[in-house]
Amino acid sequence: DELADEETISAIPYDDYKNIKYVSSTEEFIDALVSDTLIILEPGIYDLTDYYTEVTKFKNRNVKFKEYEGITISKLKHVGIYANDGNVLTQIVEEDPECSVLIFDGCNDITISGIVFGHTEQEEYVCSGDVLEFRKTNDIFLENLKHQPMNLQCLCQIL
Repeated sequence: DELADEETISAIPYDDYKNIKYVSSTEEFIDALVSDTLIILEPGIYDLTDYYTEVTKFKNRNVKFKEYEGITISKLKHVGIYANDGNVLTQIVEEDPECSVLIFDGCNDITISGIVFGHTEQEEYVCSGDVLEFRKTNDIFLENLKHQPMNLQCLCQIL
């Protein structure tokens, strides 16, 4: 489906950002979370839990982990997070059903497109964490997002 691929890629606003980062691992994704950056995720699974259990301190000062909350991204401005190929599954997941997949706090002008977010399957737990949580964050644009159907109660919270 070459035409669909071209349409997906042309929809990414390359000229709108100072920095463009192509990422293919969770570590690269976390490191790319800086202001005025277009982040293009290659297809695959970006498991945040595997990353923060292996790393004791994040190199990126905009990103922090807190137990029972998850990963919080703070004080970013003008960031785009796009799946590189909308026809191939790109997922950002969190194992702990009590944690949010991603929390944006004090951010502005955030665009997220073409990504599946969710908690990995854990049959004995009910999901109590949000998928995406926005705290004191303005100008949020979400497009073509999907949620893993493990538990339809955990979606998006805007505070």
